[in-house]
Amino acid sequence: RHTPAVLYSYPGSGNTFARLLIDYGTGVYTGAMLGDRRLFAALPGQERCDSTVIAVKAHPVHFKPIHLLSGRVTDKCRTEGGLSQGFDRFILLYRDPFAAIWSEYQRKLNGGSHSEEAREGRFQEEHFAGVAVRWAEEYVEMLHDFKVVEKKLPARDVMKVKYEDLTRREEGRREEVLKEMVLFLGRDKEGGDGRRLECAFTLADRPDTRRRGKEGVEGEKEKRVLTREDVYTQELVCEMWEVLEEGGAGEMGYGLPEGITCE
Repeated sequence: RHTPAVLYSYPGSGNTFARLLIDYGTGVYTGAMLGDRRLFAALPGQERCDSTVIAVKAHPVHFKPIHLLSGRVTDKCRTEGGLSQGFDRFILLYRDPFAAIWSEYQRKLNGGSHSEEAREGRFQEEHFAGVAVRWAEEYVEMLHDFKVVEKKLPARDVMKVKYEDLTRREEGRREEVLKEMVLFLGRDKEGGDGRRLECAFTLADRPDTRRRGKEGVEGEKEKRVLTREDVYTQELVCEMWEVLEEGGAGEMGYGLPEGITCE
């Protein structure tokens, strides 16, 4: 009878990392409504969407709140998993839009890889610019979807998590946030185990699921890893920010990349 929570986020917002932390932090697998088999080694619950998992991944671009809340989801969840009554608990995971969009673009550029970076020779500036603006609009739609979830459910059943807090080591911030997630998911015993939560971050730091931004071979231009500073021109950033700011990204605590101003 257990209905898992929904781990809801825009693609590229650290969903895989958050799932690994939940897996190790709670001792229970997370699943996915749409699963990538390439992640099965890291996330054994990847192909599940039923009462055996503690949370399931879903992106607003694929699953709107009205469908999740009413139980109108994939056959994998409804028929095989028996989750026809709708989901009633959500973790809303969000990340700086410029970082999330660049992360998702790198994944798609590299055929779905969660660890390969974008390198010179394959990157097309014009293509990225067109995609980035369109994805900025999708990011704003996600913010709207988050508000729908918050409006429809009691506050106790919705948790907002900032990805940047899960990567912040200062003053034990990342362990504090993971503890809140574990407790929100009903695992009180594990949530009180500080050593377990610390270990979760070590175990979740897998080379097959995270990009590390390493430089390529020196002297080989086509091997150089591209960074956000390389791909986000002022013109592109300002075009995106016009959409993002109006859509509420500033209210989430985000702003323009460092060193860029827009009139």
